[in-house]
Amino acid sequence: MKIVIIDSFALIHRVYHALPNFTTSSGEPSGAVYGFCSTFLKVLQKFNPDHVCAAFDDGSKPTFRKELAPLYHANRPEKDASMIAQIEVIKDFLRAMNIPIYIAPGFEGDDVIGTLAYRFSSQENAEIIILTGDYDTLQLVNKTTCVFTMRKGITDTILFDENAVHEKYGFDPAFLPDYKALMGDPSDNYGGVPGIGPKTAQMLIMRFKTVENVYAYLTESEEGQALGDVLPASLEIKLKAGKEDAFLSKKLAVIRKDVPLDIDLTSENYPVGVTQAARDFFEQMGFSSLLKRVDSGNGKDHPMKKKIVKSSKPALRLFD
Repeated sequence: MKIVIIDSFALIHRVYHALPNFTTSSGEPSGAVYGFCSTFLKVLQKFNPDHVCAAFDDGSKPTFRKELAPLYHANRPEKDASMIAQIEVIKDFLRAMNIPIYIAPGFEGDDVIGTLAYRFSSQENAEIIILTGDYDTLQLVNKTTCVFTMRKGITDTILFDENAVHEKYGFDPAFLPDYKALMGDPSDNYGGVPGIGPKTAQMLIMRFKTVENVYAYLTESEEGQALGDVLPASLEIKLKAGKEDAFLSKKLAVIRKDVPLDIDLTSENYPVGVTQAARDFFEQMGFSSLLKRVDSGNGKDHPMKKKIVKSSKPALRLFD
């Protein structure tokens, strides 16, 4: 089973800042809506999935990360009103496409994605593609999960599997939270170990794999039992001083896979394909170029034409 999970806010943010400020005939902003729909059609055609779902941040209550670190995300500017206005319109598109939306109060969208990918991986012959606009979910890449994202704009795309992540960072995807724990993540406003940058963090992860192993080595070094090359004394001092920061940063960096979600994989309930309701949505938004793309496939088995169905089931699902 081939499943696409949409990292909705990351994708919306990417397309909003990459495209001009389009408007509808009535003057409503539509650039992010167009970019989201266009990217979705590209993915539908490229991967021809059996199931699609979308994850969103909740925003109704502080996340567990905010409770662990009150300054988490504190450096992020307020979202543009124009972008916020388009989020609900994009949800309307997803509903029109019969795509279930998953939201979990107290968790970020990435945690919802991590849980969905983990739960879906138990399906027979599971092949999971995370559609996103950034690299935050690369830690989820494994034998059954890959990440489809953008390098520049929205047309320069790349598919990250385990080999691609290893080639980029020098270590396996599962160790990316440890990498961030050491060097920090300025976009999320946590610093990692003071004085350790990307190159040193990469060296440490390539050698030790995890933060826990790094500090186990330091303990062994103090006891004169450490094996292998000795770390520079200045680096050991930084690591020892930043131990608490490192372990807190790892808690912030790890994407959770245990979010309580009621997941429905029944293809009959959520068939994949451009629905008549989605076609009506494109017409209402004035997206004539997207309608042409839907109609450009040859034959009834084209991924965008194979299942033209009526949209009748509400897709927004909230979980406490």
